[in-house]
Amino acid sequence: MYKRKIEKSEKCLNCEEPLSGENFCPNCGQLNNERKSNVFELFFEMLSNLFAFDSKFYRSVGPLLFKPGALSVAFVQGKRQQYMLPIRMFIVITILFLFVSSIGSDADYSKTEDDNLISLNDSTESDSNVKYELGNESWSKIVNVLSADKSIPIEDGLKQAEVEPTFWNKLFYHQTQKFMHSKEEDFMNYLLSKFLLYALLFIPFVAFLLKFFYLNLPKYYYIDHFIFAVHQQTVLMTAALLMAIFELIFDVSGWVYFTLFIAFVFHFLKALKNFYKEVWWLTIFKFILINIGFFFVSGFFVVLAGMITFLLY
Repeated sequence: MYKRKIEKSEKCLNCEEPLSGENFCPNCGQLNNERKSNVFELFFEMLSNLFAFDSKFYRSVGPLLFKPGALSVAFVQGKRQQYMLPIRMFIVITILFLFVSSIGSDADYSKTEDDNLISLNDSTESDSNVKYELGNESWSKIVNVLSADKSIPIEDGLKQAEVEPTFWNKLFYHQTQKFMHSKEEDFMNYLLSKFLLYALLFIPFVAFLLKFFYLNLPKYYYIDHFIFAVHQQTVLMTAALLMAIFELIFDVSGWVYFTLFIAFVFHFLKALKNFYKEVWWLTIFKFILINIGFFFVSGFFVVLAGMITFLLY
């Protein structure tokens, strides 16, 4: 096994904490060694760090997928050194999913430039009189004007739509016009670039949902629900990653989607039972309520994320 040669110093090179022969700095934890490393040593250090990362990852994947709730229980109990941090693991799996998805999506963008244009009105002359109704009357008029001619400047378009040139109307007009001039590939790449951020922001909503349905268990703090939520979202993202890999290799049929869905449902149910340790009938009852609540929370989050994406695109 490779061992580094040590030349101890009288102060930490990282934080300048005074030292008196310690192997590691008591303030920041850095190795007390002032000797400069050579390329050979840096190479082995890189390999050791990579191996440590892989070992934590592989030690975490098994309990996460095949022992529902066990990894969350271990973290709540403080057994964290041997496992990968929940958020870090979620990010790794999500990045892998995005990478595989991007490979698959590259093959789908073989259309012509005109076919890739996103338009709210891809219709022919026979249905060119279609009118769009949004919740906001002014914005509905703006969409209808741009559907007829998406090249009209903002001032002229607002006049034609007969709406006030307010800040929000101008912003909506500008974003709608930019959206309609976009290519499908560009817009999908933009969505993928924000996917990890939105996925991370969604987890606290799930944790609040769990906190609400388990108020009868005060021993579980919000951070405990958050850890459980991260692990379950990681399981869901792993299922999505497997699906993306299958789609790259095989001609996937509907039963594969159904099998993964059923597997995740039973995994989540078993994870709830193992983590919160309530009786089965109560676990199943809360499982149903959580999924109903999840439906409404997801809908709210999707609408909110869609509005933010549209305004920032």
